[in-house]
Amino acid sequence: MKKIFFSLIFVIFITNVFSQTTKTLKEKTTTYTSQPALVSLATAIDFTVTFTDGTTANLFNTCNAGNSVVLDFFYTSCHYCQIYAPTIDQSYRVHNSGVNNIKYWGIDTGDNNAEVDAYKLTYSDSNPCASGTQGGGDTVCSVYSTNFVWSGYPTYSVVCPDHTYSHDVNYPPTSEGFNSYFSICGTSAIKETGEPAKTSITLMYPLPAKNNLNAHIYVDKPSQIKIELCDILGNSVYSSTSSENKGYYDAALDVSGFTAGIYLLKLSQDNEVKDVQKITVMH
Repeated sequence: MKKIFFSLIFVIFITNVFSQTTKTLKEKTTTYTSQPALVSLATAIDFTVTFTDGTTANLFNTCNAGNSVVLDFFYTSCHYCQIYAPTIDQSYRVHNSGVNNIKYWGIDTGDNNAEVDAYKLTYSDSNPCASGTQGGGDTVCSVYSTNFVWSGYPTYSVVCPDHTYSHDVNYPPTSEGFNSYFSICGTSAIKETGEPAKTSITLMYPLPAKNNLNAHIYVDKPSQIKIELCDILGNSVYSSTSSENKGYYDAALDVSGFTAGIYLLKLSQDNEVKDVQKITVMH
């Protein structure tokens, strides 16, 4: 009888632990929509993390320097974190990859540096990321999921220079979806830094792409330009070649007939690949 009683207690304990873990790592669905009100909801909670490249950053010190910070709470096996990573990366790149006064930080939970770096490589996540177990991400995710209404992962939030905090915004995300919050913060949505140094894809929208994908391209000299869309296995599903002069031009791709998933957009100049970007197609 005593053995049965202790066995029952053990089962209840394990069940509770599992339930809490499942709840903590709950994943959002595509049908969830974050609140549209452009209002800073609270004051952010300060923290310090170490990114996978070894650099350390403190939230309030970064904000005090006049920066807004986008926090991307994620974990590496989260399906929608993976799906939307290229969209967040596109937003990061549009805002000059953290060079100016808008920063993007990935805050992971449950993974180590190697796992986060592998995630970044696989899903085109180029902004600084702190892993859960080695970079302090576990503590940050625990604090924020406890102190704010937590709908699951991924969660995107914006911290202003004055530490005001807009929680769980821009979901499902678009590359332009943070701009209104940057305006509230008093930080510029986009700052121009002049022409790129070489032929490249400078902007893609909308992301994820549903019916059409627009690519803004810079060409550094008169040349033959080829745009090619490949599936994740490298099979070409679309290509177009044109003669372009130096400067910017736009290319529009109809992706309505493509299977939902991750694709590679390749840009070649005179038969030499110059840029490759990952995109997500969703219907």
